[in-house]
Amino acid sequence: MSGGHFEYKQYVMLDIAEEIEGLIKYNKSPDAEECDGSCGMHYGPETIKRFKIAALNLRLAYSMVHAIDMLVSGDESEESFHKRWRNSATEALKEMEQL
Repeated sequence: MSGGHFEYKQYVMLDIAEEIEGLIKYNKSPDAEECDGSCGMHYGPETIKRFKIAALNLRLAYSMVHAIDMLVSGDESEESFHKRWRNSATEALKEMEQL
C-alpha cells in the first residue's frame, strides 16, 4: 500500500503552514493584489516570530505523521522510519535556532 493510513489528513498541516508563511511574506506588503486579503497586516516582529515557530512546528508535525503513515502502510521499514524521524527533528531544531 502506498500511504493513506491517515487518509492523507497530514497534508492539512502542510497547507496551514504554507498559509501562515504567506501571512509572514505579505505582512508588510501594501499591494492587495499580491495576496489573498492578508496583505499589509503589519504585525510586529515578535508576532511574526511566533508565526514562524507555528509554521515550523506544523511542518515538523506533518513530517512525523507522514513518517508514521509510511511505516504503518508498509512503505518503510522501522529503520527507515527512525532515520526519517531523526532527520526531521534535526532539521527543525536547526531552523528553530535560526529564529
